[in-house]
Amino acid sequence: MWVLVVWIDSCFSLSFSRSSPLTRCIQTSANIMSSVSVPPDRVYLSDNLLERMGRGHVCNHRATRNDIVSTWPLFNCDALPDSGPVWDAAEPCESVRCRMRMVIRYLQQEYAGSELPVIVVSHHDSLFELVGRSLSNGEYAVIKC
Repeated sequence: MWVLVVWIDSCFSLSFSRSSPLTRCIQTSANIMSSVSVPPDRVYLSDNLLERMGRGHVCNHRATRNDIVSTWPLFNCDALPDSGPVWDAAEPCESVRCRMRMVIRYLQQEYAGSELPVIVVSHHDSLFELVGRSLSNGEYAVIKC
């Protein structure tokens, strides 16, 4: 299975995407999916793809599930709880790394045997733990799982 992280060229064929439920990632996912003809209901929003939590940045708090569903009704929010996680202190690097390992394991199980790539749209710290290096805005990485 191949995982494409952040951005792809429109020549790719794929069937699913996983995205952070933060607005900026949902917007990026919408743009990507429209360029590769993947229906929005095949974009699954997941709290496991959130940015490092608990650093006090307002932009890193997600909307409630109901607000996301009302704004983005076609995206798949089945796995989202009503509200996002709350951290009093900054989430440790090891916790982010663990979340990203869980994401990879899940994708390996869910798409075992698939030749089509899965797009993951997430944030700097999460992507760093996923691909092992920093990505610039709009840059992508392809990893074989």
